[in-house]
Amino acid sequence: MFAEGRANAAKFRVHVPDNIDVRAIRKEIGMTREVFAGHLGVSKCTEQDWGRGRHAPTDAARAFLTVIRHEPEAVRRALVW
Repeated sequence: MFAEGRANAAKFRVHVPDNIDVRAIRKEIGMTREVFAGHLGVSKCTEQDWGRGRHAPTDAARAFLTVIRHEPEAVRRALVW
C-alpha cells in the first residue's frame, strides 16, 4: 500500500540501521572496492574507511546501502550498473 501511495505516510517510519557492514555488502554483490565506491559516488578512501570502521556512513548513505543489500538488482536497473 505504501509504495502505491495509498497508505497514510504519517503511520510509517523508515528504519535506518545504526551500523552497517559495508565490506560485507560489497562482497555480497561481488564488486571491488574501487568499483563499489564509484557506483556509490564516494572515493575509494571513503569506502575503505567505512569498510574498516574508521568512519561511519551518513544516515542517507546507510539507507542507500540497506537498499543495495536487500535489492541490488533493482539498484543496478535504476542506476544502470
